[in-house]
Amino acid sequence: MDNLSNTVKAFVEKLATNNWVNLLIALVCLATGVSDVMATAADVSQGGFTLRAGHGLATLGAWQAIQAVGAILSSLDYASKAADR
Repeated sequence: MDNLSNTVKAFVEKLATNNWVNLLIALVCLATGVSDVMATAADVSQGGFTLRAGHGLATLGAWQAIQAVGAILSSLDYASKAADR
């Protein structure tokens, strides 16, 4: 069991630190949030504006996407410098 738990731990750590997976998750969150915001846009014309979960999800997705793209660009910069040596 110890070997299995170490393997699972290593897999989860690798998955959590993968910038491409983080970018994909961020884009899914952003798309879901924007979809919810657009679906409730009709409520503004009918009765007023209220913040909903979709607004927070879109904001969280955008923030995570910005962080993931920054990390990916930073990694590409390091790879480029290493290739030049």
